[in-house]
Amino acid sequence: MYFIYLVHNVALYKGIYNNIYNNIKRFVNEIKINANIKDILKALPTSNVVLNNISLENDERSLNIYHLAITPNGLYNIIPLSYFLDTNYSKEAANSLIYDIYNETENIKNLLDDIIEEDVPLTTLILSPESDIENTINIDTFKLIEENQLPFIINSSENVNTPLDIDTVKELIIENKAWFLDKVWIRFTYFIGNNRKILSFFMLCPIIYCIYMIILTIFYSAITMIISDFFRFLTEIFNSKL
Repeated sequence: MYFIYLVHNVALYKGIYNNIYNNIKRFVNEIKINANIKDILKALPTSNVVLNNISLENDERSLNIYHLAITPNGLYNIIPLSYFLDTNYSKEAANSLIYDIYNETENIKNLLDDIIEEDVPLTTLILSPESDIENTINIDTFKLIEENQLPFIINSSENVNTPLDIDTVKELIIENKAWFLDKVWIRFTYFIGNNRKILSFFMLCPIIYCIYMIILTIFYSAITMIISDFFRFLTEIFNSKL
């Protein structure tokens, strides 16, 4: 019981409970955001194709795309910024996150080009939870918008000279979907990368418990031996006086 009490206090001090709560809250929030985005994307023309939460792999490269809209004018990679932000986030944290997302979209662009085997127009749309968050990357194919602007931005895109063959692109992307176990592995590595503190705590608990039990056993054995020797000494003294 004392060890459980000790672990509980360490968890409070290190903020483990708060991290677990934030992860659960973020997971529930992600489900709500996904459902909301799916409803918003229903406003697109029925000829367009929307793929949600799809994991792709090609030449030992793998990544996850949250929402991908396939239109005649190109592809739209839709990323909700709320997925990655804490409740009390700062503008600096949001700007840093936008830069990290931009670097990841370059990998998505390269992977999609290899899968489709041509240079396909890809626009990344970052859905901002607040209107005052600024986009520090001034590129036409990387935009920071609000959720209600999403259908308008996609529908108002300029027509390209050669419209994209939606069905062909969809088939090529589907053919490169990651297997179920690969998808689980991608999710697992993402979970580990974002929850190292929690995992380290629970991995160390059994080790600390074993050390605690060893120390306790040694201490108990030492006390038992001291007490036993003490009573043996008293017994010998008592017997010598008889």
